Amino acid sequence: MAAGVAFGTQPAVTIQDAAGTKVADSTVNVVMSKASGPGTLSGTTTVAAQAGVATFTNLKIDTAGAHVLTATPAGLTAADSDSITITSAPPTPTPTNTSAPTPTSAPTPTSASSADANVVRATVSLAGISSAQFDTAAQTAFKEVVAAYLTICGTAGTAQCTSSDVTIVTFSRRAVAVQFQVVTTSSTNAADGANTLNTAITTNAETFKNHLVAKGGNLATVTESTTTAAPSAATTSSAAAVVPPMMAVLSTLLLVLIL
Repeated sequence: MAAGVAFGTQPAVTIQDAAGTKVADSTVNVVMSKASGPGTLSGTTTVAAQAGVATFTNLKIDTAGAHVLTATPAGLTAADSDSITITSAPPTPTPTNTSAPTPTSAPTPTSASSADANVVRATVSLAGISSAQFDTAAQTAFKEVVAAYLTICGTAGTAQCTSSDVTIVTFSRRAVAVQFQVVTTSSTNAADGANTLNTAITTNAETFKNHLVAKGGNLATVTESTTTAAPSAATTSSAAAVVPPMMAVLSTLLLVLIL
C-alpha cells in the first residue's frame, strides 16, 4: 500500500462479546486511530456499526513506515490491529516532449498495437480519377493489383493474396486517396508484406500506376499514384507494467471487543 493512497483492503471491525460471538444488533460508533507509526491517518475515521460490523471505506496514511491501528468502539474496550507497512508513494511521471515531429522525406514502416500485429496498411493517392469513377469495379481492380504483389495470405501466411484479402478501409471523396489493408497470420509476414508494398507503390510508383492503368475501365484514366501513408506493419511487443512492491497486505481487521 502506498502512502497517501486509500487502503486497497479497508478495515472492518466486528463487535463480539466475551465468548467471541458477534453482537449482530450492535450499532455503536467505532473510531479508528493510529496507535503507532509516523504520519497521519485520514479519511472517515468514525463509522457506526451495522449488524455488528463497522466497515471503513477511505482510510489512508500519508507517510511510509510500519503502523498499528486502534479501533475504539463507544463504551467498549479498544483493540489494536497487526502491524501494517505503508510504502512510499510512486513518483509523479515527468511530462515528455510533445512537440510535433519533424517531417521526413521518406516514410518508413512503423509500429502499432499488438492487436494489429498482423495487419499491413497503406494509403495511396490517385490522380486523374474522380471519386465517382472509383466505383466497385475500379476498387476491385485496384485490390487485384495490390494483391498481385503479396504472398502473405492463406492459413500458412505464404499463399498468393487475392483481391478478397485486400480491404479498402476508406477513400477520400474530394481526391481519391485510398486507404487499404491486408491481414496476414503473423507480424513477421506483415512486416515482409509492408516492405514488399513499400518497394512496389513507393519506390516503383510509376510501375504501380501502369499496372492500375492496364486494368482498364475507370482505372485507365489514372495519371499518377502517390504514396501518402507508407505501407506499415505493427510489431508485437510486450510493455512491462511497473507495479510498486506491496510490503504488506492489510487484511480485514477482526477486532474482538469485550462488552
